[in-house]
This record gives sequence, C-alpha cells and structure tokens, in this order.
Amino acid sequence: MTPIPADLKETVEDNLRRICNFGTGSHEESSGSSESSQTSASASSTSTRQDLSLSLKFCADGQHDIPTDTISDTCSDVSRYDTINDVPPTIPVNKTRKKHQLSQWSVGSKLLLGVFIGIPGLVVLCIMYPGVCLLLEYRTMFGSKAPVTISPAHGVVSAHTSVLMPTKLDTISHEPEALYDDFDYQFKTYRPNPKLKASLSQNPIRLLVVGDSTARGIGHQKSCYSTMPETMGAVLSKHFGGRPVFWTAFGEPGATMTTLAKQVQRSATHVSGDVLDREDNGDEPPSMQEFHELHKTIANAGTSNSTADTDFASWESNDNHYSQEQEQWIEKLQYHERLYNANPFTGYDYIVALSGANDIKSFVVPFLVDDDDGDGDNDHTSATGSISNEWGFKGDLNRFVRDLNRISDFHNQVCTQKDSSECTSENNESNHVPYIILPSFPVKHVPLKSGAILRWMAIKCNGILDGFKKILENENPDQIFAAPSASDQAIRDFLDNKGYLADALIEEHVKLRLVHTNGKVCRDLVKELESFYSNNIATRESGTLFPELFSSDAVHPNDLGYDFFGRHLGSMVIKRWKD
Repeated sequence: MTPIPADLKETVEDNLRRICNFGTGSHEESSGSSESSQTSASASSTSTRQDLSLSLKFCADGQHDIPTDTISDTCSDVSRYDTINDVPPTIPVNKTRKKHQLSQWSVGSKLLLGVFIGIPGLVVLCIMYPGVCLLLEYRTMFGSKAPVTISPAHGVVSAHTSVLMPTKLDTISHEPEALYDDFDYQFKTYRPNPKLKASLSQNPIRLLVVGDSTARGIGHQKSCYSTMPETMGAVLSKHFGGRPVFWTAFGEPGATMTTLAKQVQRSATHVSGDVLDREDNGDEPPSMQEFHELHKTIANAGTSNSTADTDFASWESNDNHYSQEQEQWIEKLQYHERLYNANPFTGYDYIVALSGANDIKSFVVPFLVDDDDGDGDNDHTSATGSISNEWGFKGDLNRFVRDLNRISDFHNQVCTQKDSSECTSENNESNHVPYIILPSFPVKHVPLKSGAILRWMAIKCNGILDGFKKILENENPDQIFAAPSASDQAIRDFLDNKGYLADALIEEHVKLRLVHTNGKVCRDLVKELESFYSNNIATRESGTLFPELFSSDAVHPNDLGYDFFGRHLGSMVIKRWKD
C-alpha cells in the first residue's frame, strides 16, 4: 500500500471534517428547524457522504491507505461515525474486524496443521520409540561386553569330488576342535591325496568378505573366526574342480555402506599412478603375478611318494611338525596375507559386501547409529579427489563400486614397475575386475522380538535397499550380482539335510581347511563365546520362521546359520554364472 497523496489527503480530510461538523449541526438544529431545513440538511448529508464514500473507496481499491491518525485528528469524537450507516462495506477502515477474521482463520489453520503433522508424528513415534528401546536393550545385553571373533581372518580351502579310488591318506582328517597351541597356522581339515596335491599348482581364487557384524562373524559359538567365507569358498572350489580358494574376512559391528565406501576410498588413495607404495621394509609390494609364479614354482618342485607316507606318519604321531606339502600351503597363504596387507581391497576375484541391517537402523534411529569409521571424514569425496553429489545408500554403493574398479588393475602392478618383456599375456590381467556380490539380509526371518510395526518397517526398508542393489546389477550385469535371499522351502530342505544346499557341500568333499590363528587363542575365545551366549539370551518373537539359524542374541546367525548362508551365496554365484 502506498501513502495517500497530499491533494487527495486534503480532500478526504475536508470531507471528514464536513461530515463531523454536519453531524454536530444536525443534532443541534433538529429540535427547532423547519421541515424544509431538515430536507435540505438531509440532502446535504447525502451529498457529503457520497463524496466521502468516493474518496474512501478510491483508497479501498488497493492503491492507498488512510492512516488512523488522519481520521482521529480530523474528527476527534470517533463515536460520531456511528451515525454513518451507509458507508460501503468495501471500505477497509475497520482493522479490528480484519484481526478478528484473521484470528478465526488461524484457529482453523492450526487445527488442520495439527492433523497433518500430528498423524505422521504419531506414526514416527510408534516406529522410533520401540526401535530406540530395542537398540538400547540389545546394546545393554550384547554390546561392548560381548566377545567378538578374530578380524581380519585369513584361510584357504579346497574341495573336490575325487574320481580316484580312496586311499588311506584320503581318510585322514583333522577335526576342528584339535588345535595346536604353539602354531599360528591350523589345518582344521587335511585329507592329502593326489588331487589335493595337484590343486597346489592350480590357478588360485581369491575371495573377500567385508562389511558389518555378519562379515565379522558375530554370533559364532564354536568358531573363533567367521566361517561363512570358508564355506562359500569350499562350494566354489568344488565347482571349479578343486581350485584353492584363498579367503579373507573382516568387518566391524555397526558398519554401514557409508563405512565400506570410505574404507575402499582410503585403499584407492594408496594407489598413486597405478603403482602401489613400497612395503615398510622397502621391498617391492607383492603382486598377483608373483602369486601365480609361486604356484608354478611349487608345482615344478614336485613331491615324492615317500613324502606322502611321511604325511601319514606325521599326523599319526602328532609330532607337531608340518609336512613339506603343508609348508607349501602355508607359504601360499602367507603370500595371500601379504597381498591383503599391501591393499585390503585389491586382487580379488570375488568380493562380498555385507551391508543393509545397520543402514536400516540409521534410517529408523539415526541419532543412535554412528556410520563414521573414525577418520572424521563425512563428506562425499571420491578417490579421485572430486566431490560427488551422490548421497544416501545408492550413492555409497556407486562410490564403493567405482573405487574398487579404480584399483582393480593391481593384478598388473609388477608390469608397470618392471621391464615390459617380463609381462606375459598370461599374467597381464589389467582388465580384471572383481565380481561384486551384494547379498540380501533376511530381515523377515530375524527372531528378535521387535513388534509388528517395527518389523514391517524394517522389511519395507530392506526391500528398498535391495531395490538399489538390483538397479546397480542391471547397470553392471557382468560385474555385480544382487544375490537374493533363500526361499523358505530351500531353508526347510537344508534343515532336513536335503535339497540343493545340502548337496552343495558334503564334508567328505572338503580336503583342506587351513586358517591363520593361534591354537590357544582360538580355543580360549571359543570357550568365552560359548559361555557368553549361553548366559545371555534375547527375547524372541513368537511364530518367526527358522529360529534355529540364529544365535541367542536373536539377530546374528549362529554356526549353522553361517554355514547355510555360505552355501547359499556360493550356490547363487554358480547358478548366476551358469545362467
């Protein structure tokens, strides 16, 4: 609104003055005036009011506004305006009426706003309150006081169906509970035979399982390390004719996809100009080329038949000495660990990224989940140094895959440092990229008592995350596999010791299980795990399916559950390749 012009202001003030004076004069003259004078006064009053109406209406059209001071100064007795009953209703001079109408509208708007905010707020409260209580209860019972398995864990496994007649050497097996205190490398299973000896020279497969507490192996009671990658590797080894699978598993409880993306980003920054930094001792970093050369060297060395007899005598006498073939397996496993120490995300054929459960928790109760892995870096900077505008779970997935691909040419690092004539086409795998597996976590089967609303919300959120994984698979079908959960029927068949999962791996097919762990440390940790999970049991939801696959915390798989998931992932990868 603009101020009233000076000339119009004078006209309005004059009209106001006339109507005020007329109102005074009309009361004084009404008693003794003649009929003609009253008629004249009425006509004058009508004319004056019309002038006033025209002046005020010009202001009421939205162009000008009459200050209250102007009306008060011109007509001191405001009550005289009560005699003006025919002023048009469009004149905006009654600000009290406006405020009254505004207050009435505010009541209705507040009520409507309360409905729109209150109902969603009530739903959020119904979800967040049980979620907070559940998380706090879990942390109280199974939080920092719970023992955790060894991480990182390294091992090698070989499995095959021998077409040869079994020999007495083929029947030798080292049971899992028999661990040597003085040794750091334990042969939990060792059935020496010609096929196992031949696998020493076969092209090795490297498997990495990384992620949250399931990658760490939380929930185990009979193993000091995560056995899921070992089982998955055994299924793959059997499918590939006994090729040894060197596996590594590491994870942190509470890790999200954001955590994994940051870990890969830091690993990618270790690669400068496609050449890894030297090791701490100044030696050249290990490479996959040398890893393959190590296999060829062992194959060419050979082993006499008398050595096999020595193997049998060694295990019969339990003299705590490794045989020559066992030392060769240990040497290869040590080199696999050197590759991991140089860069934990490079040189793998298969990478399993376990994430999703903590991402759901970060959505439901974000203030109780910390996805920072301790480096203090919370931005979306990629390994190349540029700032990414991607955010959320899908953005973390994309950064995770891109940075893995950026450092995947670690297979050819030696060829960038040595003379090119030493790089043969057989060893040059610069185009090699890992096959990334993104499993779906079976949220609907988790037996923890959580309530219908929270369980429904968790299942829906898990479906959304699986959808992002599927989108990424569709964009990169040759490299990424969004592994689905096993069907209920497949789980029932497995528990009944039948079906394709039971047939995927038979214990007699496993010829070698070698793991890097101290015998005494592992045995003491297993005792601690058994004692803790026996004394701490979470409340379970009634009616949930397959509770026998989960540990006493009713969240993580138990030993049988990890064996099941390892078989399932290995079988899914094989089926994927066949399809």
